[in-house]
Amino acid sequence: MIVFLPYGRRLKASKNETLLKVASKGGIEIQSLCGGRGLCGRCKVIVREGNENLSPFTEPEEKILTKKELLEGYRLACQTRVIRKREIKIEIPAESRLDKQRLLEEGVERSIQLKPAVKKIVLTLRSPTLKDVKPDVERLLEKIQEKTGREPKICYETLKSVPLALREGGWTVTITLWLEKEVICVEAGERKRGIYGLAVDIGTTKLAVYLTDLESGRTIATASDMNPQILYGEDVISRISFISEKISNLKILQRTIVKGINNLITEVCNKARIKNSEICDMTVVGNTAMHHIFLGVPPKYISLSPYPAVIGSSVNIRARDLGVKINKGAYIHVLPVIAGFVGADAVADILATGIHESKEKSMLIDIGTNTEIVLSDGKDLYACSCASGPAFEGAHIAHGIRAVEGAIERV
Repeated sequence: MIVFLPYGRRLKASKNETLLKVASKGGIEIQSLCGGRGLCGRCKVIVREGNENLSPFTEPEEKILTKKELLEGYRLACQTRVIRKREIKIEIPAESRLDKQRLLEEGVERSIQLKPAVKKIVLTLRSPTLKDVKPDVERLLEKIQEKTGREPKICYETLKSVPLALREGGWTVTITLWLEKEVICVEAGERKRGIYGLAVDIGTTKLAVYLTDLESGRTIATASDMNPQILYGEDVISRISFISEKISNLKILQRTIVKGINNLITEVCNKARIKNSEICDMTVVGNTAMHHIFLGVPPKYISLSPYPAVIGSSVNIRARDLGVKINKGAYIHVLPVIAGFVGADAVADILATGIHESKEKSMLIDIGTNTEIVLSDGKDLYACSCASGPAFEGAHIAHGIRAVEGAIERV
């Protein structure tokens, strides 16, 4: 049993588990910029009791920790393993705790012409008779074709809801069409509530979601948090290294980010007082590594020369296939990436600012853990990126801190 101070949390540990892994499993967040490889020295802890139940000092610890720290009981949580399952007391000093960051959610928006991928249509059908025993789904699809001039298909999950919806609504239903070609939702009666979409930005450090009314274009709720993958490394290279150790680690990171997104979806739905199922469309952006991990695509080769992405084009995938808790029939649209280290977030920047439409020489800079720069000469766009987070946040340098409490003492 390990007691983590100052939280007073008591956690069970398996033999040969690192202190960092035990803490992570118990929801205690300790800084680890290098993803637990013994390189950054940010996961320092102090052994207060039970040192004899822990593994000997490792070479990285002797290299990173000062003589004074070694004498005072300091260890690196990523290097220290439990060798006996007995009482151990560990203090996490303030400088090693992963405090909540100050996150920016809002900015300046430009006017655009609304053209949502989904829309609602109210339909009234003739009920079947002994002379007209046409199946429910075919009856519905024919009515849609009559109304829209298109012949849509219907997804499996939606198909199952058709018979009950038709009869509960007295043969009046509200359908949700995706790209005019697929019925993704059928609701009984005439539903006058709005139709909602979600925009998700998966940053290396930050995760942000924006709930939008697709009829008015208005953002009605926002929520953000730190990217929960940060426990496995604070930069993309650390997370790619974690995945490279064992392919099952990709699933761990994918589940972690999906869980974080679902938590924020619940938060914005509570703010807007709507149900998750009322969100019928979703768009996701992120740098190329975050893009690949979200989709469950191995990102290993974007860290190796010549740094190719696995896929560059946009992707449409069912929300339920990724475990994202919005409408069961809804699709997630993932924007295209430009290159191995210039991702879908840079594409979103270009679209949001309209720099691609400008005839003037101009520059776009998106400063984050990874910073993207896009230059326009009035004809073509040129893009590049750099790892600015470590420069600002103190990885391998004497000074620097993330945007946490205490970063700015006073103004």
